[in-house]
Amino acid sequence: MHRFTRLVLFTPQDRLQSNTDRQWKLPVEAEARVSFYMAGSPHLDIPSLQGFREMLLLQHYGCPTPYLDITHQTHIALWFALHKLTSVSEGKIKAERIRSIEGSPEEWPTIYIFLLDPSLHPVIDTSTILADSPFSRPKLQKCGLLGGAGSLARNYAARYIAIKLRLGHGFLAMELPETHKLFPKPSEDKGLEELLRLEGRYDNDKLFRVYDVIE
Repeated sequence: MHRFTRLVLFTPQDRLQSNTDRQWKLPVEAEARVSFYMAGSPHLDIPSLQGFREMLLLQHYGCPTPYLDITHQTHIALWFALHKLTSVSEGKIKAERIRSIEGSPEEWPTIYIFLLDPSLHPVIDTSTILADSPFSRPKLQKCGLLGGAGSLARNYAARYIAIKLRLGHGFLAMELPETHKLFPKPSEDKGLEELLRLEGRYDNDKLFRVYDVIE
């Protein structure tokens, strides 16, 4: 029997249903810049993987893709489980701490634990791939992506769930990272700053919005 070697945590329950219905593309200038940032990785420096490289990066900034965000840091998984993200204006999302846990255990904040082996499963450590890039968000969130979903297998990632942790009332008092430590402002995330600048170009069809998270 093969021994699984990696434990990966993921939190938001609603993201288990991958969004694969929307099409998207970047302005030409953005494609060139994103390709430049990603091409430094020997694993992805292949011209035919241009669109793949873009999705690996832009998934973390608001682009709907078939991939699922995951993290290997417990405190980051807890942050996502205990925060609600709400759109407050165009391109702005507010992070609010959950202050009360009510209802049945099925309605409590949940952490999903995936048991994954990177040599066998479609998992990519984007925080490592982007280590030398100007994009701070994936690095600070210690995140990666779990692939495999598509039009015929929208809930593909569910097959890798090993444990579901329901968070009861005792978790509300936990100290968690501040929002800006996981979602730095554009002035602190030069990659986000550049994406927001490119978003305002006349040739951007805005099929998805790059988002900034505020407290």
